[in-house]
Amino acid sequence: MIKNRRTQEQTTTSQVSKENTDNDDNLTVCSDTNMVETENTHHKAQQLVQKDTDLRNSMLETPLYQLLNGMRQIVNMDTATVLLQTQDKEQLAVHTSIGLEDEITAGIRIPLRQGFAGRIAAECQLMIVEDLSTIEVVSPILRNKGLHSMLGIPLQAEGEVLGVFHVGSYVSRKFTRDEVKLLEYFANCLGFAIAHAEGLIIPLWKHQVVPQT
Repeated sequence: MIKNRRTQEQTTTSQVSKENTDNDDNLTVCSDTNMVETENTHHKAQQLVQKDTDLRNSMLETPLYQLLNGMRQIVNMDTATVLLQTQDKEQLAVHTSIGLEDEITAGIRIPLRQGFAGRIAAECQLMIVEDLSTIEVVSPILRNKGLHSMLGIPLQAEGEVLGVFHVGSYVSRKFTRDEVKLLEYFANCLGFAIAHAEGLIIPLWKHQVVPQT
């Protein structure tokens, strides 16, 4: 009887030891898996940051960026953006921007007839919004950035709408008649230049950033 009891105790001890070893192995596997997932997430974040940096650098080299920045400073605005129609002419995509670069990185698309820019393109009319919270916007980035007042103008060439040019301010802003006329003239020249001047813009596909899932 004593011998059998000792054998049972040895067997139980062996089983407990094996279970502890298995548990340690499982913990190691879980730990390794978590480390791999963390490294993958960090790598994806680094890729997004690099893409965003490359995007900003590529825009800085274009004449269009320089023109937008110059006009933004003249009228003392916080953002200046050009959106162009997509190939199917059903949406607008941000091509170049100062202050709203995140819209390019996020791959924002604005359907025609919707939101601020979509209505401007569809109706082919200038629009001034003194309080952005009072209208529908498609891009959440406009609100997240804290923009308050905006002015947008359709970009046209030979009677065809190419896109939209708009400027924005983080504070409440009333546009003077001279500012409106200046921005309209700038948009008219910009539309003509985009349609005819080689090298003013770079094709959308060259700097589009595909959102990461």
